[in-house]
Amino acid sequence: MLILWMLFLQLVLARSTTGQKIFAQVGGSATLPKGQFAETENVYVRWYFSVTGANNFTLLIWRKHKDPPKPENKDWQSRVSLSEDSSLIISHILESDFNGVFKCEQDNFRNSAEARYSLTRVQMPMNLLLLEGEELSLDCKMETPVKWTAPNGTSYINRLSGNKNILKVPNTLIQDSGVWACEASAGLRKFRAATAVTILGLSPPPSDTVYTSLSSSITLPCSLSTDVPWSQLREKGLQGGSWSFSPPNQSHQQGHQLLTLGPNQTQAWRAQSTTSCLTEREFKNRDLSAQTQKVSTDCRGTYQCSLEFRNKRPMRRTVKLEVLEALSSAPAGAPLLEGDKVSLNCSLGVPLPSDLGVKWTPPKSSAFSLPKAHGVHLFLPAVSVKDSGVWRCELMKNSVVLTSASVALKIEKLVKTWVIVTICSASIFILLLIITLIIIHRRRQVVITRRKTRFCCCKNPQPKGFYKS
Repeated sequence: MLILWMLFLQLVLARSTTGQKIFAQVGGSATLPKGQFAETENVYVRWYFSVTGANNFTLLIWRKHKDPPKPENKDWQSRVSLSEDSSLIISHILESDFNGVFKCEQDNFRNSAEARYSLTRVQMPMNLLLLEGEELSLDCKMETPVKWTAPNGTSYINRLSGNKNILKVPNTLIQDSGVWACEASAGLRKFRAATAVTILGLSPPPSDTVYTSLSSSITLPCSLSTDVPWSQLREKGLQGGSWSFSPPNQSHQQGHQLLTLGPNQTQAWRAQSTTSCLTEREFKNRDLSAQTQKVSTDCRGTYQCSLEFRNKRPMRRTVKLEVLEALSSAPAGAPLLEGDKVSLNCSLGVPLPSDLGVKWTPPKSSAFSLPKAHGVHLFLPAVSVKDSGVWRCELMKNSVVLTSASVALKIEKLVKTWVIVTICSASIFILLLIITLIIIHRRRQVVITRRKTRFCCCKNPQPKGFYKS
């Protein structure tokens, strides 16, 4: 009987020494209630802390009735405060806070009351970084069963673990990033421990297809889902990365690499070919995009951005590049004449999807009446000089312009018959005149250069007739 009494006394003393248990988490906060006290007027509330094994308590903060709280310890004043009812609020909880006892004293110099509390550590892994597809495993180490809350605020039912205090989420997605929390109740008190989880992956592009036009520059989007130091990617086993290309009607799994990460997985894309549609560039932070210069129809196809990790599933995102081209049936570089027929074509190289449309815009000087329903083909049965200029076609989706292309027409007036006859006659007359002048000029040269007749000259000239010698 004596032994039982001694055990009971030890339990009572232990409870009075350590007080009530309050669940808390390192880095989190906790509220310690001041307890009940019959008196309400001129009540002094004092909060103390004593390290386990010490015989003295250190005054942390106190208040008289409704007066402002008065911190008393410089080491604690930035972390402790009092609520409206004088309960103690501890913020940024440290490891040392679990190694001691908090005491609340209330008195009005006639009566007094005392309450003691100790913090019980709830262990949760902090600031986890996982790759998309990895399993998330969290253990909320506390004595009572807990309920898990996902980042979107909904309760998460744990089906993979028989222990409700252990959370397992297989094949995590980027959407699983955020604050995961375990919640527990002990009597009327509730506790919530939380940890931040980052699921790292490649963000989906704003659109699966990027539209552009000939000779333009475009950026193919690819980025990490969150900003993390590049060194952390190496720690997760980064082995390489690339941009690959697959022409239309070919699987992207058969594509060839255009860009790869620099030596030692540095933050730079390096070209694997001089004929690549993609250009080399250095990148920072989460941006892994690739850039093109002077797009051609050969750049049409599917591009894949990927990061490879050791013994882990690779990250991949694909984007399709469509190039809009405006063409004319007129011979390249040759002007059209008034009255000629011409056909204009606005093409992606493949039939347009049903959700896309084309809008044509003629030059301001043109009097051509466009049909109500614009198509990829536009036929002009008889052009005029006013139709000269830039014809623009815009690729539309739900009244939004995705990209545009243009083609220039040069149209000249048709020369009339009498003008042609006059020009030809004048040309013949001038030609004949030139020939006549050439003939006359040559005849004069012949007369001038003809040799004159030479006569014999005697020393003693005689009259005409016959003479005897």
